[in-house]
Amino acid sequence: MRSSIASVQTAAKDILNQLDTSGADYRIAVADYKDFPEQSGYPYRADLPFSTDKTAITNSINSLSNDIGGGGDTPEAAYSGLIRTINTEGLGSWRDKAKRSVVILTQKASRSYDRLGQKLQALTMINCDSL
Repeated sequence: MRSSIASVQTAAKDILNQLDTSGADYRIAVADYKDFPEQSGYPYRADLPFSTDKTAITNSINSLSNDIGGGGDTPEAAYSGLIRTINTEGLGSWRDKAKRSVVILTQKASRSYDRLGQKLQALTMINCDSL
């Protein structure tokens, strides 16, 4: 699992580096999800509010490996994590008129009965502006 987390971290930092070198006006927030409290302690956690500080973003991405494991089973609360991220729970707020994107990087399957994200199960692409 640690090699999977390392791959996810590398992909996230590649996205950050591409944004940074492109000169784009970006802000990134970092959140993670596991499973529902009865299995792992939290289904969603805001790790870093929206930031333009590349070092803080990189440190937050790197810290994700400090708390891997848990959940008690393979499917995780991805849909709950997604909807809470779109709603910026604990992350600050979206900027007006900004292009809004959410990137999910995962190595486990998602629960088919995910409590907060049931309405998203049938969607494969999401325009955050319409939610």
